[in-house]
Amino acid sequence: MVVLEYLDFEHSKRWMRTKLGAMLRIMPYRKIRQAFERQCMEQGVHLRYVKSGYASLLGAVLSSYPKLGRDQAAAAVIGQRASEEGNTWLEKQCKNLATQERTKLRLNRKRKFGCTVTTEGALMDRQLEDQPARENSSLDRSADVHRFQRCAGRAISDLSKAMGAHLYKEKVLPLCWKRSGLATDPWHPVVPDAEAPRPKTKCSTLSRLV
Repeated sequence: MVVLEYLDFEHSKRWMRTKLGAMLRIMPYRKIRQAFERQCMEQGVHLRYVKSGYASLLGAVLSSYPKLGRDQAAAAVIGQRASEEGNTWLEKQCKNLATQERTKLRLNRKRKFGCTVTTEGALMDRQLEDQPARENSSLDRSADVHRFQRCAGRAISDLSKAMGAHLYKEKVLPLCWKRSGLATDPWHPVVPDAEAPRPKTKCSTLSRLV
């Protein structure tokens, strides 16, 4: 079986003036996909498409092999999603990851930073864990086979963005972050007491006289 991630570039017109848009223009993804489909049909090989959402982030976090690259980790996640057993394993790992109160994550943001960060607070908000689907939503929670992967991936993506913004602004990167529930900006760095600014000491009466 051959597994490919399904990418849709048809709705990427808003990126065409950016660096990402320039890269998408020169990537012949449709031709590559058609070539795989043709070869698999001729050779009698089963071809399966899977969703690609957060594959790189989850691969880096779930991989226990520290030298595994970003692309190789994403490929491992995509391969696991192609089978029912592999996707069930991913969902179980992501559920454990999303509900832990304290964990360590290996993050790698291209050309910006790569480190292991400690998080405090569950990645998945408790009020969202058992929240039913909206009336107008076509999402069936019982049939959502990527629910915890999407939840953990979104939280890790928000953390990576927060770390990148903090590094750009403050020129330092704290290695401990805390999630504080539902908010527009839920991730905040945790500064150890040893690194906290010391309060200014008042001058004594004797020093003023001198």
